[in-house]
Amino acid sequence: MSAELYIYTSSTTLIRPKELTAGTEDADWEFALVTGEQSLFPASSTSECLVVGWRPGSSSGERTRKAISNRDARQLDTIFRENLAGVVALRTEQSFTADAEELEKLRKAGVSPSHIERIQAAKMRYVVGTSASRNALSLELQHDVWLLIGVLTDGLCEDPQKGEFIADPSLRS
Repeated sequence: MSAELYIYTSSTTLIRPKELTAGTEDADWEFALVTGEQSLFPASSTSECLVVGWRPGSSSGERTRKAISNRDARQLDTIFRENLAGVVALRTEQSFTADAEELEKLRKAGVSPSHIERIQAAKMRYVVGTSASRNALSLELQHDVWLLIGVLTDGLCEDPQKGEFIADPSLRS
């Protein structure tokens, strides 16, 4: 089962890959955005890509960078299975419209009216997900990418599994 985290933003401009990777300096990560698990081509957009992350200065960093630059999916899979790199999927719903039924469920669950207003005002929603076969590092990466995008977009972060909302992710990063 996959797990998804959401970021709602009123911005209509996608974060560029360079903006996202530049934000890793404060996030204790190095990462690369690629088009897919098999192709490993550098992603030119954050609309739909994979984020491969590893810890700066780790022995796996050079191996991971080399696997990505050589487009060696097998080697990257080995690194992933050794829990030396994490992988999360990133996609963007650029014409986001809040679902009325979902908003009603949130209201009934006692979610803050200000959060509901921000979801209604959102023009875009980022979705950061991990697959059922995720490793421990992928879970950490997912959480940190979620908060980083929230900071970069001044977005409202939602963890639907926990029922948690973070209105100002800069306080949590």
